[in-house]
Amino acid sequence: MANIHRKNLIYTLVVSALCTNTYAQIVLDGSTGSSGNIDANTDKVYEITSNLGRINGSNLFHSFTEFSVESQHTAHFSHNGSQNISNVISRVTGNNPSEIYGTIKSSIPGADFYLLNPNGVLFGEGASLDITGSFYATTANYIDFSDGYRMDTAVNPNMSFTSAAPSEFGFTSTSPGNIEVNGTKLSLNNGESLSLIGGDTTIDDATLQVSDGLINLASAASAGEVLPSASDVKMEDFGQLGDIDLINNARIDVSGNSGGRIVIRGGSLKLNHSSIKSDIKLRGSGSNIHSDSINIATQATIHLDNKSSITDTVGFYAKANTKGISLSSNEVTIDNGSLIESNTNALSDGTSGGVLISSNTTHISNKSKVAANNSGNGTSGDIDINSKFIHISNKSFITANTKGSGSTGNIKIDSKKEVIVSAGSEIVSKTEEKSEGNGGNLYIYSEKLELSDNSFISTRSDGIGSNGNIKLDIGTLSIANASAIETISNSPAASGNIEIRSDNIFMKGLSSSEDPFGIDINAIYSTKEKPDTDGGHIDINNSGRIVLDNRSQIVSINQGSKTGNNVSIVSDTIDVLGGSQIGSYAEEAGDGDGGDVSIFTKKLNVIGINEEYFLSEGEQPKFYESTIFSYGPDEFESTGDTGDIEINTRELSVTDGAFILSRSGNSSGAPGDLRIVTDKVRISGVNSAKYQILKNVTTRPDREILVDSSSHIRKEIRFNDPNGTFPPPQSIGTFEIKADNLELDNGGFLRTASLDAADSSSLTISTKSLSLKSGSFISSQSKNRGDSGNINIFSEDISLNGEQSESIRTGIYSDAGVSGTGDSGNIAIETETLRIIHGSVITSETGGAGDGGNILIQSTQNVAINNLSEISAKASSTRGGNAGNINLSTNLLSVTNSKIITTAKAGNGGDINISAENIFITPNSVINAAAESKQFVSGTINITNNSDITSALVKLNESYTDVTAQFSNECDNTRSTASSLLVNNHFKTISTINMNPSEYSGNLATREHSQIAKVNSSPNPDKTRFVASNFENKCSR
Repeated sequence: MANIHRKNLIYTLVVSALCTNTYAQIVLDGSTGSSGNIDANTDKVYEITSNLGRINGSNLFHSFTEFSVESQHTAHFSHNGSQNISNVISRVTGNNPSEIYGTIKSSIPGADFYLLNPNGVLFGEGASLDITGSFYATTANYIDFSDGYRMDTAVNPNMSFTSAAPSEFGFTSTSPGNIEVNGTKLSLNNGESLSLIGGDTTIDDATLQVSDGLINLASAASAGEVLPSASDVKMEDFGQLGDIDLINNARIDVSGNSGGRIVIRGGSLKLNHSSIKSDIKLRGSGSNIHSDSINIATQATIHLDNKSSITDTVGFYAKANTKGISLSSNEVTIDNGSLIESNTNALSDGTSGGVLISSNTTHISNKSKVAANNSGNGTSGDIDINSKFIHISNKSFITANTKGSGSTGNIKIDSKKEVIVSAGSEIVSKTEEKSEGNGGNLYIYSEKLELSDNSFISTRSDGIGSNGNIKLDIGTLSIANASAIETISNSPAASGNIEIRSDNIFMKGLSSSEDPFGIDINAIYSTKEKPDTDGGHIDINNSGRIVLDNRSQIVSINQGSKTGNNVSIVSDTIDVLGGSQIGSYAEEAGDGDGGDVSIFTKKLNVIGINEEYFLSEGEQPKFYESTIFSYGPDEFESTGDTGDIEINTRELSVTDGAFILSRSGNSSGAPGDLRIVTDKVRISGVNSAKYQILKNVTTRPDREILVDSSSHIRKEIRFNDPNGTFPPPQSIGTFEIKADNLELDNGGFLRTASLDAADSSSLTISTKSLSLKSGSFISSQSKNRGDSGNINIFSEDISLNGEQSESIRTGIYSDAGVSGTGDSGNIAIETETLRIIHGSVITSETGGAGDGGNILIQSTQNVAINNLSEISAKASSTRGGNAGNINLSTNLLSVTNSKIITTAKAGNGGDINISAENIFITPNSVINAAAESKQFVSGTINITNNSDITSALVKLNESYTDVTAQFSNECDNTRSTASSLLVNNHFKTISTINMNPSEYSGNLATREHSQIAKVNSSPNPDKTRFVASNFENKCSR
């Protein structure tokens, strides 16, 4: 084929160079009657009358040995008889191609014209057609007729002729003659048909035009038959088809008031800076019109290059519909600014037919576009691409949009293998500003979908109508380097949803960015920018693995005033890495809600940060931490709610500075719930890179830097109105974790917090095993007028281990801030075993004017507190506030070199109530309930239920001395002493202490003015000695 094509090009060049010097001839071969040359008259006209041919029925046959027309000459076919002629059928039986540089004219009214020359047909510069009917030029070897008659090019003086209409063009050669149209325009009357049916066909700097008519191009490269009809061109039994080239601004155009149809069949179609066009231009009221538009099918390739175009348009004011553009080939390539486009123009009421591409491989590259646009009142057609391999690259587009009151069509891409969108390319359905129509949906089905290097799949609405949904059914989805799948709604109508069904999803952002907080985020997101409508949801159902890395995001954003955009993800495993995020937020303005975030997976890993950060003068460094979040609106006027976070997984890991955060802003709307249900949770790790950067560029305390760099799960209510103008949220939401095993390590923490007037949410943990180690903690915090929420923990086994804790003690904290007036929340723990060891703490503290929360510990087996650990309830402010109570119930209580204390600086001390079957308290331990000021009352210490403190007592010397020596520092309310049990209790009565010593005796010591209402030391009262040390207290009050 390549050699044939090269030979044809050489032939064209030679003919073009010599044509003006070639003596063109029209020579009759005698098989239809007359024979010999036909000479041109003085008007340069070759008169070819019907008496030179043969008539049968409505067919007029002519047979030539040579048929060529030189420049500025005319070959005029005429009929002077009374018989009606429908078809003028001319054949060339010689060995030379027909070279047409002049005009082929038929004055026979309405007659179609057929030119058959197997050697080739060339229409050169100056060639034209003046035909009242349709025109067929073919290099076939024969023509079949509807009655079975066949006319070939063999000379037979006795041949018969048929009255039936031509029906088929037959090729017997493996290298059919070529057809070329160079530097000229071939046109026919409106509504007629122009067909070029031959071997390789070239349209070079030439135009084929039939307004509202039909243009057929068919190219053969082997034996077979071509069957043209009003609706199609069928090519049967061909082993190979030929090439069709449109080059150098070649044009094929059937545009008109009603539009026409273009049918192209061949082995390949190549357009180079050329166009194929079918427009409907009818203006005014008109009538409903249906145009068949453009249908192209080739065996090998369809290639548009160098700003070529295939377009189909319903024009201004037209009431018409088109069937659009259909391309079918093994490979379709649209390259270098080329365009395939189906349109409806402004004020039209018609529907464009859209674009259909069927191929094995489709390439759209180098600023090229496939589009279905609507500027009118009707609907633009769909874009439908069925291809195994689809590659869209280098700022190319598949786009469907509307600028008018009509809606856009859908985009449907069905690929058996892969869809690759790269280098700034997009697949987008959108409505333009001021448009009224709705955007179409976008569907992609493929084994693999890849987006890379700032590429997008999106639906967007900037008009009044809604934007479409995105539905993806993918094997493996990859999104890389600042690419995104997005729905954006800037209209009052509903926002589109994103629905993804996949096996695996891999998202990886840019490894480095000059603007890491700019527009180069790698994402799947849904954005609602206008009020009064619901946001679009993100729904992902993935059977395998989802990986987000390097600032990748799955996020919904609501800037409107209604329901937020939910994010729902179901997957086998999910990894959120390198500063990536999954979340939902409602932006500052408006009354819209944040969407809910729901994650269902077997394993969820949220790990690390992106180490690139942004630092502006006077501000803290900004980082992207790996995060699962829900953020509420942050304007005081807003009433929008924060969305819920629900995580259901077998295994959850939050490590290396990552976090999960539910945060409500200054809106009076309800904070969202945070619920985690899992078999195993691990929260661990301070991100060392972030920690070092913060230490180097800020003056914040090391404790704050450490917390800011730690992995955590946090629920935060940020309502902060210092003037009290706006009401705080009335509902505070829930924070709940259900897990078989919950492990916090290396600074990881759980926190519920509020910043001002609102209360912080309660935190409820239900788990079989809870472990806190190495500076990890669970806390409830309020910083101003609000109360801190309660902490409720239900666990079979709880371990707090303070080893390797640095500036933060491992523990469970309930805290009302220094500047606040709110109360600290209660801590309630139900467990079988509780270990508080190596300097860890359980503490409830108020630092402001509010009261401290109570601590309730119910253990069915044992509580162990050792090695400088403590359970404490404190009121540490001079502004007032009472300490909370400590209530501890267990079978076995062991206190080793540790404390159970309540203290109050300017309020009442809390009570300590201990109920245990067995108590073991070693020397250097403290149980203390104190109010530091005489104006307030210290707490009561009650140890009941026939507690056995045998092992806590030490054997007395024969002559023991005054235990006042144990209080060497009278002002130290929590000092460890050598006594068995130091009840360091100012101005308060100890109601009852029940002691059942056996082998050992011990001392029970109290501070000045403290009293013990009853000491029950049976059955061995002689082994317990009580010393009331009412010595003079010299502490300053």
